[in-house]
Amino acid sequence: MNAVLEANGAPGSSGGVRRGTGLRLVLLLMSTVLALSACSRGESGEPGPGASPAHRSSANVPSAKAPSANVPSTAAPFTEVTAPLDDFYRAPAALPPTPGVLIREDGLQSVQQIPDGASARRILYTTTMPDGALTTAVATVLLPANPPAGPRPVVLWEHGTLGIEQKCMPSATAEPFKLIPAIAESLARGWVVVAPDYQPDSAGVHPYYIASGLARSGLDALRAVRQLDGVSIGRRAVVWGHSQGGQSALATAAFDSGYAPGVRLVGVAALAPLADMPMFLKARGSTEQGQQLAAFLITAYDRYFPDIRFSSVVPAEIADKVRAMAGLCPLDPGDAVELTALTRDLGETLVIGDPDLPALRRHLVANAPDGKVPVPVLIAQGSDDTLVLPTLTAQFVSARCAAGQVIDYRVVSGVDHGEIIEPDSPVTYPLVEWTADRFAGKPGVRECVTSTVY
Repeated sequence: MNAVLEANGAPGSSGGVRRGTGLRLVLLLMSTVLALSACSRGESGEPGPGASPAHRSSANVPSAKAPSANVPSTAAPFTEVTAPLDDFYRAPAALPPTPGVLIREDGLQSVQQIPDGASARRILYTTTMPDGALTTAVATVLLPANPPAGPRPVVLWEHGTLGIEQKCMPSATAEPFKLIPAIAESLARGWVVVAPDYQPDSAGVHPYYIASGLARSGLDALRAVRQLDGVSIGRRAVVWGHSQGGQSALATAAFDSGYAPGVRLVGVAALAPLADMPMFLKARGSTEQGQQLAAFLITAYDRYFPDIRFSSVVPAEIADKVRAMAGLCPLDPGDAVELTALTRDLGETLVIGDPDLPALRRHLVANAPDGKVPVPVLIAQGSDDTLVLPTLTAQFVSARCAAGQVIDYRVVSGVDHGEIIEPDSPVTYPLVEWTADRFAGKPGVRECVTSTVY
């Protein structure tokens, strides 16, 4: 299985990956303190990756670097929220009766940046809420400027935590493709990248960590993008996701295969997936990032689940602060300052003090990405991740392998939660080669395998 890691390039340096500055800070999920101060990576103080999952471990091998010729750059400055949402996001009075229908398309706003060698569009399309009600969602679509002839393969990107309101979503930021890994390599291969925002409810709140809603918005985006004029999209798609988007990607691949006729998923790659929410809250819920994530989670669950009440979970003395936190966007510089201040004002009082409350735990477990995935699965985890701890991902992989799921598990040496999706991440080339194999119809590994990428 290690041919993917070793082929077509020289081994990477054993001295570790190059550390970015502004870009790395943006990529750290919810790490607003670090992002604003532009400081170097903080002290870890966390346990290492722990014991390997209970399955065969391959020899450790270095990653290979992709050829650099004719690969456009994706380097850009700090991401921040753009101007207020425009009329493009407004749903028509009467919706088409089925999900996956393209309602309108447009170019990006003038302030939004597009990677070199590409064009981009945004689309409004129909999808369904977790309860099956028809609604709309927005996605951004990145297209190679000069693609090869024929229908193009598609990468469906499912993003991590950016907030829970539409104003925070990628299509509303100055750099909507900034947090997507391997953009340059994807464009060079002629792939189309589809990045859904996920769908908001009537109050503008997205279905955070709600598997069925996230899966439907992604699958329907794939159906809608095939209706774009002048764009030739093939049936085959691979789903990528990072952090909470890793949970979403795994859930999408496990979703009802009959929901989106015409869509053929051929693989799923989850990078540092936030897979076991109860364990995450117990391990990291008291950290600033954990508190912020918990504010988003409980606010969304209060909106989507009748048996979950914000007031029954969040202590009354911090309720107003938590509600204010849930309305902020971590990538907006002004919001990030306020979010950090509010988080510190919570003191030692936890947003979710008991993730084992019966109704809450029932929904968290029901939305964990532990369904059977019928396509090849790649999970990559940074060894220095202090947010989604390597021990938690290793435990998740081990449990899924014990349940019969075949997983190609890559431990990425020396990278943290954000660095794993940077352009110079050691996993970039293996991810692209693994995806190319899926598009070529090649089989994945036949049993659970663990390897290390340097």
